[in-house]
Amino acid sequence: PLPQLVAGSIPLKNVTVIHAIHNIYVSLPPAEAFRLVTPIGTVSADPGSDVILPAHLSPETSAVPLDIRWFRGIELIYQYTNRQEKTNYESRVSLSIQELERGDLALTLRNFQLADSGDYICKIFHDGCLQTGTVHLRVKGKI
Repeated sequence: PLPQLVAGSIPLKNVTVIHAIHNIYVSLPPAEAFRLVTPIGTVSADPGSDVILPAHLSPETSAVPLDIRWFRGIELIYQYTNRQEKTNYESRVSLSIQELERGDLALTLRNFQLADSGDYICKIFHDGCLQTGTVHLRVKGKI
């Protein structure tokens, strides 16, 4: 299989193969090869519930090597960089590290409160490029 891989006769989805001497390096596609997708419209939740702020890469691409940041307005509330997580909303926000492999960047906000309503911005950085998506979060039944 190695000669076929080097010759390019084994199809690989969303990867670039570079042959150098006897090593093979597999890298992410360029940032233009995928895009960040967030919902159009508003996400609604009941106070006290856990709410998922959806975001994903299309086509499905591993997000593990990306720098991922979630903001509430201009406040940084979650960051995933170099396989490490940081949050300013201790125990209230999380991202599924396993789902990152599939390009799922959804942020879970626990114990949603009226004061949590607003715009949440997901930003991803890769290859010197920035992509941004916004999720509008409101209390159910409120405009």
